[in-house]
Amino acid sequence: MLRAKYMTQRTGPEVVDLLNARRQMRGERLVEYAQSLREIGERGDVGEDWLVNAFLKGMSSNEGATHVRGHRPQTLDEAVSLAVPHVGEYGEGYGIGLEAAMTRWDERETPSGRGPFAGTTTRAGDQEQSGLAGNYRTA
Repeated sequence: MLRAKYMTQRTGPEVVDLLNARRQMRGERLVEYAQSLREIGERGDVGEDWLVNAFLKGMSSNEGATHVRGHRPQTLDEAVSLAVPHVGEYGEGYGIGLEAAMTRWDERETPSGRGPFAGTTTRAGDQEQSGLAGNYRTA
């Protein structure tokens, strides 16, 4: 009730844009990701189909999204219920913990220039600055 009264209501297209821009973040559980999509959806009048599509589009695992899409979930809760047993809590595989999920995310995102370490690749001839190795040249 308070959200409806005090939260800025947006038009359907604005909310759809926000949903489509939201992606599962590094180390974020699928349940948390789905909850954030639901909160975005509450800002305007969008149906469950938009929430399901945004969830599948933004999942970190393309394989998992394809699996869930094949079951044609009708609600966001159904999509999450299908995804978690197949790809685990973080979307990286069943039984994968947070540390392994974050490592896989980094490996997948860094070459594409999107991850937190995207700008840290070294060029040929660059040397690391390290006092332990006796190398004081700049990187």
